[in-house]
Amino acid sequence: MAEKAGTGVVLVSLGDDFRLLAKQPYLVLVAKKPINPATADLITKTARAMQDASAAVLSKPDETADAIQKQFFAKADSQAIAAALKTMRSGVAEGGKIDIESMQNALTFAKEVGTNFGKEFDAKAAEDDLWTNRFVDRAKAK
Repeated sequence: MAEKAGTGVVLVSLGDDFRLLAKQPYLVLVAKKPINPATADLITKTARAMQDASAAVLSKPDETADAIQKQFFAKADSQAIAAALKTMRSGVAEGGKIDIESMQNALTFAKEVGTNFGKEFDAKAAEDDLWTNRFVDRAKAK
């Protein structure tokens, strides 16, 4: 928006210019284990709603931006919201599915900016323990 207004310039595109910021999951659900059946059902329903919203971002970005602006940010410039949605497209394209590379990127980035988890994590080894696609897959199936 600043570039369009002639008041600024984009120096870097984070996802394009910084490999660790590419393929970052934009929408995540966090739950404490163990997850009981009622909570699992709620997580699946929430994931489905997020998938529907993500599909709208991809298929109708301008309409979705207008709806977000009207409902949540009445004073904001709708073009700014549309630009933000455009930036999110790659992060929501898979309907919430996270792959090993994107999880490893998130873990590495967190470590490089000073996050101390108290131990090291390997994304592949941590699948279905630290992170899972189980609920995303269930939501897609319904």
